[in-house]
Amino acid sequence: MNTQRTFEKLLKEKWKIIKETNKETVDKFGGELNISSVNKSVNETIKYINSREKELNKEFRDHYGFEEKMLGLIIFEHTYIFNILEKNFGICQQEKELKESTYPLKLASILLYQMNNNIIVYFKLIKDGFSFQANIIFRNIIEQGSTIFAILLDENFVKEFKAASEIIDDADKLKHWYSKLSPKKINTILNKSYQEIEGLVDFKDLFFEYKKYIYSDTSEFVHSQFLASLMSSYSSKKDDDDFVDFNMYGRIDSNIDRLLIRSLPYFIVFVDNLVKILIAKYDFRLGGSDKKEGLKIFALNSLVNKMVIYYSEKQYT
Repeated sequence: MNTQRTFEKLLKEKWKIIKETNKETVDKFGGELNISSVNKSVNETIKYINSREKELNKEFRDHYGFEEKMLGLIIFEHTYIFNILEKNFGICQQEKELKESTYPLKLASILLYQMNNNIIVYFKLIKDGFSFQANIIFRNIIEQGSTIFAILLDENFVKEFKAASEIIDDADKLKHWYSKLSPKKINTILNKSYQEIEGLVDFKDLFFEYKKYIYSDTSEFVHSQFLASLMSSYSSKKDDDDFVDFNMYGRIDSNIDRLLIRSLPYFIVFVDNLVKILIAKYDFRLGGSDKKEGLKIFALNSLVNKMVIYYSEKQYT
């Protein structure tokens, strides 16, 4: 298919409809469509967007170099753990006969891959100055994380999660989701299960309060509430608080501060809790007989936690 020819054909068809329905608009354009002029404008827009990406990435690194390194380390840590799960329990490991007791790990590995991809998309969005859109992705990451924990912690939830894919009627799907898979149902499962795991019970109340807060905070962006939309649409540059302008094509602004402060701790706590759940519920040492893999995970997790402490001190002292 010739992309340029298809594009021009669509333009002509659109212009024909406009000519038939809105003579005033046609007159403003001189009565005819100048395809070469439109093409030039489109190409210039694409070129500008691409140039902005490089410019914004550099500006992000200048202001958030440490946070960029930390996000890179978090993504590496997630990828390392997920690869171990895939190697042992993933869909691609058809030659391995999985026990029924480890089936939740297989389901979890499916969601973990997309959660990791979402974190990468989140990373790209904030580097490009799209904090509003990154908040929406962050909300999805929170929901994925809670669903993964529910899968690993509750056998009945696993059955209902799998059963949802077999429901055809839309109304029945929605009813099943509300009654069996909703955030309220998941929180009930997590609240009960966290009390049964020694490594999680001490921080349960703090974690749940924090998760509730960031879930509510990101809802403002998911549902395009007024203040979140206003603050994202008109903002000042990170290095110039006195200059406020409309935000189109991305901007490195103070909204990114707010997002990083809320999201980075969650990514760390998620991995920490995931490791503790895998050990407590599945006696899974992240490497089986190869103790080196398990040691790498805990060393990596320790390093990330130290970076978070440093980041928190930098932000609040």
